[in-house]
Parts: sequence; structure tokens; C-alpha cells
Amino acid sequence: MGGVNINEDIIIDKSIHRSINSRSSVLKIAPIYLASCIKQGMGLLEILLRKQPVQNNQVLLKIIEICRLYELDSVSSNIMKVSITMNSASKEKTQGRIS
Repeated sequence: MGGVNINEDIIIDKSIHRSINSRSSVLKIAPIYLASCIKQGMGLLEILLRKQPVQNNQVLLKIIEICRLYELDSVSSNIMKVSITMNSASKEKTQGRIS
């Protein structure tokens, strides 16, 4: 009859979910989508950005860029404070090992 093959549909659905849920997609797609949601979008965007793991400076800069774009100054300040604190603690550990 020609219809949709259920197995193909499931495979396509899983691959779409995998690509959407990847870390790089979250910082590319989620802010645009959430900012367009009138009532709860910006609040959810704040939560998303606060919960993003900052593995390196590139991720940190991307999060700060998104905060500036959507005027989330308090989130940006908070993330920068946490990053500075974590960097200081990491440097202290490294210096303790060297000494």
C-alpha cells in the first residue's frame, strides 16, 4: 500500500532526538525556541543556561553570548562568578600538587 514503514519511522525519530539532545544543539536551538515562548520561555532559558556544564572557555563564552543576546545579565554574572570560583579552586589544587 505504500505507507510509512514503522521501523524506518522509529529510526528517524531516534536520530532526530539524538541530534536535538546533543550539547551543541542545546545551545543553538533551545534559546531561540524558549525565547519565543511568551509566558515561561525566558524563565526556562535561564534555568537551562544555569544548568549547562561549563567544560571549557568556549562553552562559557557561548553561554555568556546567549545571556547578552537575551538580556539575562543576572544569569551571566552568576555563571561568571561560578566559573571564576571553579578556576581558582582548580589552580589551588594544581599548585598544591606541584609544591
